[in-house]
Amino acid sequence: MSKRKAEYGRADRATYKRKNRKEIAKKAAQSRWESVSRQSATDVTNTSTQTGSRIIDLENLGTGLKEISGHSAQCGGMCVLEGETMHAGLATVLSVKCIKCERKFRIEPSKRVKTADGHQRWVVNVAAVLGQMSTGGGATSLTCTMAPMNVPGMPKRLYAATERFVSDSMKQLLTEKLLAAGEEEQKLAIERGDFHQGVPAITVVVDGGKSKWCHKHSCNAKSGVAVIFGQRMKKLLVVGVLNKYCAVFSV
Repeated sequence: MSKRKAEYGRADRATYKRKNRKEIAKKAAQSRWESVSRQSATDVTNTSTQTGSRIIDLENLGTGLKEISGHSAQCGGMCVLEGETMHAGLATVLSVKCIKCERKFRIEPSKRVKTADGHQRWVVNVAAVLGQMSTGGGATSLTCTMAPMNVPGMPKRLYAATERFVSDSMKQLLTEKLLAAGEEEQKLAIERGDFHQGVPAITVVVDGGKSKWCHKHSCNAKSGVAVIFGQRMKKLLVVGVLNKYCAVFSV
């Protein structure tokens, strides 16, 4: 009898350990996700390398070369590329130095946008992350794309912070567009005299769907979308996305 109780006790302890490991894994995954989401775009590296390729906006390059040429004409010294003074993702600030007077010039890779939390992000990084989000890629995909061109990639922490900024900006812009479209539809309804129980009434078109694979097997996507358009203005009024899968709690 004691031997059977001991076996039951070992089985209970093993079950408890498995459950405990799952709970610890879930909490660790959620903690990593929250820490990444709170990271700001401050992954900046000071470097002086002169190898590889870089991405620079032509307008900024032209402005910098104009300033450097004007200085060389007045000073009489030759200006040479000293290296990089800052590197953050795909953004690289180049440093040019005058040999005669040792004056330094900065050539920035692109313009910067200011976020709601007060940070400034390089447009080149924002555009790169937006492109990956549009094509279903990520930080690893972006790095693998840049590597053959010998362009430094973007750290995952910086990518996650930029991705969060892009997502919030897209959500805010979408909300503004939806509200503006609704006001236009309401105005047209009032002008036409279309009311239902004293409330302006509009005609809408509804559609929705989810992806499905049926080649040699049947599989439905765990994410779907539904939209509502105004019939007159043909503009989006409502959009909804539902997911049945959570990447955090699936660990």
